[in-house]
Amino acid sequence: MKRCFLVLIALWQAGASVHAQPSQEHRTDINPALLYWQAIVLRPVQSDEDRDYLLTNEWRGRPLDDRFRTLVIAPNTAFRLVEQAARQTAPCDWGYDITYGPAMLLPGLAKGKSFAQLERLRFRWNLESGRNEDAVREWLATFALSHQLSRDGTLISCLVQFAMDNILLCTVAENWFRLDGAALLAIQNGLTSVPRAGTTLDSNTIERTAFRDWFIRQVEAIHRSTPDLVLRRKLILTQFEETSPGEADLGKKVLAAGGNTGEGVIRLLMDLDPLYNEAAELIRLPYAGFRQHAPVFDSHLKSSTNPLAGAFLNGIQKSRLKEFTAITRAALFQAAIAQRLQGEKGFQAVLDPLTGKPFVLKRVQVAGIDRGFQIGSTVTDAGDLPLSLIFIEKDGPAFHLDGRQAGELLK
Repeated sequence: MKRCFLVLIALWQAGASVHAQPSQEHRTDINPALLYWQAIVLRPVQSDEDRDYLLTNEWRGRPLDDRFRTLVIAPNTAFRLVEQAARQTAPCDWGYDITYGPAMLLPGLAKGKSFAQLERLRFRWNLESGRNEDAVREWLATFALSHQLSRDGTLISCLVQFAMDNILLCTVAENWFRLDGAALLAIQNGLTSVPRAGTTLDSNTIERTAFRDWFIRQVEAIHRSTPDLVLRRKLILTQFEETSPGEADLGKKVLAAGGNTGEGVIRLLMDLDPLYNEAAELIRLPYAGFRQHAPVFDSHLKSSTNPLAGAFLNGIQKSRLKEFTAITRAALFQAAIAQRLQGEKGFQAVLDPLTGKPFVLKRVQVAGIDRGFQIGSTVTDAGDLPLSLIFIEKDGPAFHLDGRQAGELLK
């Protein structure tokens, strides 16, 4: 009896698959963030040494060793909580308070991203172990986590979401030859119920509130705290030095432009409204319109005499371009699945969101060997945007799946 009890405890700690499918009476009204925090507390990888072993070694094109298997099995319980969170219907609230402005901490971001990095390894391990259904279910749950991370509405959370989505899509692309039609169909169907992705447009209002409005409140509080003008200037300078977005001597520039008065600094902050509004209009535009109007917005930032313009709004354009990449990756991923399941007709039906045309598909040879196919956007002015992805159909030495070095062996 005692032995049976110990076995049950061991199975629970390992997150055995027998617990993966809950019965109907299990709750679905829990705040998903609460479950994600529980998963984070479990510390999926216990030591930095183990983490480095998993994440700094290149595992593609080589057998998985015993240490890898031991370490990649350890987070079973944490990932079970991620799956449980994906089944919840309640809104995801991470408990962040944006009234803290730049001082607000977002510890869930790096921890959340680590689940995508681990899922890249666990996905292959599950497939090689014959657990295709487990692999797909866990991958979809991690994809849901990626989108739930951006629920706080901040730009940095949105960027982490883009990065996680890319990791997860590449995970499937590099394991393409291990997936059968049933698994791909399950992925295709599962993605329809994943929470909506956060957008740069969502973050525009929050960024204005968390930065511009927060600084206004701080300067007003400094004014109320002392009538000493010299002390006010010192406190305002200190405030910008401690919490500025990274530009050197920003506080001194702001004070000088504001006539060395708090009232002047507040006017500079309020004067950012037209630029915030212009940024909102810019990031609403489709790709072609964005490319056309982005240089105009950039010129307005550079020509502005307000030192806060570039400091607070300079990252908008780069973030939107990352979003275009993420949107394109998601669509070409769907095109790859459609091509496998429905053939050429299915592939042609999935259009490039940047141009409204079908994607381009071509075979890929690596070191003279056909290794798979590449799907790419029809955009002609992409520059350095990685608007393509290689799907591996034959195992072998690792190579770059995207970017300028796509198809080249890793060095």
